[in-house]
Amino acid sequence: MFGTEFFPTPKSVIHKMLKKISPDASHFLEPSAGKGDIAEAIVEKKGRYTRDKVDCIECAPELVA
Repeated sequence: MFGTEFFPTPKSVIHKMLKKISPDASHFLEPSAGKGDIAEAIVEKKGRYTRDKVDCIECAPELVA
């Protein structure tokens, strides 16, 4: 389904990454979003109103949606 350059971030790594986010952070960029697992985790952690403040970039057409 996904190409050979698709490397999803394990949930355990995502949780470690989220611990490093400043509580004051208000805008997020996911420059290689893949399926959006990191972006979704940020929204879960920071609250549903964060969704409008998470920008994702993905060049693989099958993953853009």
